[in-house]
Amino acid sequence: MTGRASTAVLLVLFVLVAAAAAPSTVEIESPTYRSGERWAYALQGDLPALLGFEGSNASISVQGEASLTPVAVEESSASLRWEADLSLAGTVELMDGGSSAEAEIAGSVRMTRVERYESLYFLPVEIRSTFPLDVDVAYGGFSLTYAASLEEVLLFTPASNFPEYPVEEGQRTLTVPARRWTNLTLPFDGGDNVTRTFAEVDSVLRINVSGGHPVQVPAGEFVASRVLLETLEGFSPGLLSTLLPNASEVAYYNHAVKGPLLVEYLVGKEKVGTVTLEIYVPPSEAPGWVRLLLLAGVLAVPAGVLAYRYWRERRRGL
Repeated sequence: MTGRASTAVLLVLFVLVAAAAAPSTVEIESPTYRSGERWAYALQGDLPALLGFEGSNASISVQGEASLTPVAVEESSASLRWEADLSLAGTVELMDGGSSAEAEIAGSVRMTRVERYESLYFLPVEIRSTFPLDVDVAYGGFSLTYAASLEEVLLFTPASNFPEYPVEEGQRTLTVPARRWTNLTLPFDGGDNVTRTFAEVDSVLRINVSGGHPVQVPAGEFVASRVLLETLEGFSPGLLSTLLPNASEVAYYNHAVKGPLLVEYLVGKEKVGTVTLEIYVPPSEAPGWVRLLLLAGVLAVPAGVLAYRYWRERRRGL
């Protein structure tokens, strides 16, 4: 082997070893939302655990359907709207004169949540949610209907280490200034009693991103990036930020689908709720007005031919 050939071989080996030793990075690219897109999800979970009351004397399941749609897409920001219809069913143990008895619980929640994202950042900077609740409680031959409503606004101020696109593989801990407003409306003495709160804290979040995870959901099979979001202090930008401020959730993303494929809610290592993608409806290839113009153009061709023939026949008749 000549000296030049041996040098070339060494260079090739050096490149291969360097490539093998280099850490792989998983990047979550900034999604481009378009009008007409829609995601449909199935939700299910254990309500007491989701509320932070695991181990309580209540056993109440929550399940239902949800949809996600872009409602305001601009060059520098995008707003996404969640709408969910959930049903509640289960029992709660009540104490009556030293003895216990079970009351049956049945109810419904219609959740609306609007998340606003700035195009640079992975996490939302603003969340506005409403939770109207209707519950029927049956106990000892009597029944009671209970209604309540919770409104919440969460604002997050991006800090210096706020995750930006593209999001790379690895773990990071960040401190995010957060503000939270709530209005809780409860029926009281024939009217409504409204309790308003405001809090301003520094939320401490831990995010861990990894790639190459196979995910199978009703919408299909995907290779996804996995994002673990833990709220160590303060408020969470996670999907159940109102119900569980100290939420720990795992979400899986695929760039082509944009919306989460699967979200799992954890208390410790126990999974207490899931949000699963059932259907993704992509946007039409062309906007509606473009399709109308194309249709008009297609129809105009035969109409023009007929008009020309009619004109020629009239000319011959003259």
